[in-house]
Amino acid sequence: MEAGESGSFEFPVTYEITGLPSGEYYMEVYGDIDVTDTSHGPNLAKDPAASQIGPLTVVQGTPLKTDVALVDPSAPGDTVEEVESPADITEDDTELSDTHSEVLTPGDVTVTPKQGFGAIYGTVAWDGNADGKLIVLGFSTSPPSGPPTLMKSFPKPLFPQFYLIDNVTPGTHYLLAYLDKNSSDGMTNNPELDPASVGFRGVTVGAGDTQLEDFWLTVPQQ
Repeated sequence: MEAGESGSFEFPVTYEITGLPSGEYYMEVYGDIDVTDTSHGPNLAKDPAASQIGPLTVVQGTPLKTDVALVDPSAPGDTVEEVESPADITEDDTELSDTHSEVLTPGDVTVTPKQGFGAIYGTVAWDGNADGKLIVLGFSTSPPSGPPTLMKSFPKPLFPQFYLIDNVTPGTHYLLAYLDKNSSDGMTNNPELDPASVGFRGVTVGAGDTQLEDFWLTVPQQ
């Protein structure tokens, strides 16, 4: 399958994107359920999708294998965003990606960053209505610009929701957590509608570092 190809597929599907110049890329993968919808991007309420994948560092002429898992938006639990190789999936990773029948806390898991990366983990607390998609994302600049440098999403969060991002590029990232109440507007944070943490929090991690960051969502500003 080539990028942008449509039709009926039997999963797992093998894809190939060729001719890319060297550089960093972000990838968006989703199953478009309604092919009559001509708008670009997934309908987060209906389309199975992976959260934004990247940055992926491409060296021209050198193959880069990236496996992707799509998540049904109606299914509860965590989303699996990026798996570089099936061999990278560990028993701990599988447990974190399953539907949780109980609330996980940072003390319940051992956090190990992927090789060459750092890890950011913690819980997101909210005592209001949990309807919506919980998103934790970060940017390399403040105020944010361009695509996020990291992201984790939960279609049906269980508060306090544990999160783990174990492929964080070393450096400083500015993080925000929010509960997306309106999936029809993409993953945009609407400050008048979405409960969110206060401001963008600067977090610096190095390769092999782990950083605990807890968030508390607050009532939207009216």
